Amino acid sequence: ARALPSHDVAAAKTLLDAAGWREGPGGVRAKDGKRLRIALLYPSQIGQPAASAAELIQKAWQAVGAEVTLRGVDNPGLNQIVGGTASWDAAVLPLGLAIPPQLRPFVSGPTPPNGTNFAHIDNKEYVSLATAAARMPGTEGCPTWNRAESALIEAVDVLPFVDAVQPTFGAGARFEKSYGSITPSSIRMFKE
Repeated sequence: ARALPSHDVAAAKTLLDAAGWREGPGGVRAKDGKRLRIALLYPSQIGQPAASAAELIQKAWQAVGAEVTLRGVDNPGLNQIVGGTASWDAAVLPLGLAIPPQLRPFVSGPTPPNGTNFAHIDNKEYVSLATAAARMPGTEGCPTWNRAESALIEAVDVLPFVDAVQPTFGAGARFEKSYGSITPSSIRMFKE
C-alpha cells in the first residue's frame, strides 16, 4: 500500500493547469483546441465488477476535467486492441499471474506487434530489479520482485485497482482455486 499514489483532485487540477490544460465548457479541459479525451477499456467478460470499476475511474477523471468514454470489450477484442491496433488510452485489464516473472513481458521489453508490452512501459528501475530477481534461486528473489513491482506502481505505470471475490463452496470436498477456477487435480472428496 505504501507504493500506491495518493488521490488528490486539487493537486491533479493544478498539474493539468500547469501543463496548459484549461477548463472549458462543461468542465472539460482543453489544450491548443484539443479536448482532454480518454478512451477507457474494460473487460466485459468479467461483468458488473469491471463495469463498476470503469465507472469509478470515469467519475474520478471527470472530476479533474477529462471527457472519458467507456468501452466494454470481450477477451478477443481486448487482445486485438491492446496487442495490435493501439486504439486505447487506458484500460482495466485482468492479469492473472501465479509468479512475478510472468508479469515481465507485459511491462517491459518489446511492444506490439513484436512483443506484449502493450502499454509501452519503459521503467528502468523495474527492469534492473526484475533482472536481478530472476537470477536469484527459489524464494530468495521475492523481496526484489516486490521492489520491482513497487517501482511500476510508484511510477504509475500500472495500478492495482479492483478485484472481485468469487466464493466457491463444496460439500464433502476440498480443492484449490487458480485464476478464479477450481484446479481439477486438487479436488479431494471426503465421506460425510
